[in-house]
Amino acid sequence: MEFSLLYFSGDGSTTQNFFTEEDRNSLLSFAFERYFQGRVMIGTIATCRETIEYMQSIGVDEIACLIDFGLDFDSVMTSLYKLQKLTEEYQVKKTVGHYSALSFFG
Repeated sequence: MEFSLLYFSGDGSTTQNFFTEEDRNSLLSFAFERYFQGRVMIGTIATCRETIEYMQSIGVDEIACLIDFGLDFDSVMTSLYKLQKLTEEYQVKKTVGHYSALSFFG
């Protein structure tokens, strides 16, 4: 796969510069690190906890789940079970009044 940058100048001409292998590796490494650090829950339970706690500290109160297609079923299900445990651990518990209909359900 070939990557390039296309520059447009004010006079309407264009210049194309091709990425070297080193340029591509640097760009992909930078993009991965920027995305991975504190923006996604990929990794161990411990690193996911850190991400959740960071998100809570900046006021995030909801996290979406994106399941990438192409992974095998067992891997996805294993990850979803781990995600369920994290959800239960960090889910905000809401108190229900004594006279609420919801109080009859737990």
